[in-house]
Amino acid sequence: MNDTAIKFLSGTIPDHLGRYVGEYLKFDHAEMEKCHGWVQWAFPIDTPSKYNPDAPVITVPFIHTAETSFIINSLVKQFMKFIGLNDYYALDHDRFKEAITDPNNHNILRISRVLTHLMISSKSDEARWLLRSITLLMIKRYPERFSPVTVAYWYTLVYDFQISDGFY
Repeated sequence: MNDTAIKFLSGTIPDHLGRYVGEYLKFDHAEMEKCHGWVQWAFPIDTPSKYNPDAPVITVPFIHTAETSFIINSLVKQFMKFIGLNDYYALDHDRFKEAITDPNNHNILRISRVLTHLMISSKSDEARWLLRSITLLMIKRYPERFSPVTVAYWYTLVYDFQISDGFY
């Protein structure tokens, strides 16, 4: 099950549209916004995507190789810039306002996917840093753009996450 994800994130096989992970890293914000299937391939999780059934599904816990760990870190940084985080401490307000328009924006779902991937792939520190940045730089400044239910879900996911006997 993890084979497809590892091979894709290693750059040895393409996604369902023939694109390699290296091409994802070259996407500009417009491509990331209009192309909906990339996030399911870049950040696979343990449940099938109803939006992209061809995307890989991974088992819990998912262990990155050294190569895929480097790639996933690059993809996280790219995603952060896409939603307006220049790093963990700086917000591009204009970019953020374009990416996150309201609580029902599809990029909210993308944040959930990225956080889930980080948690089930033993990258909880990265997930906590990302959530902390989102909270301090986005949610506190623009609370109207986030649903309290979604924020509570993110905090439960990141701070109450446990893996036991192969399930979380």
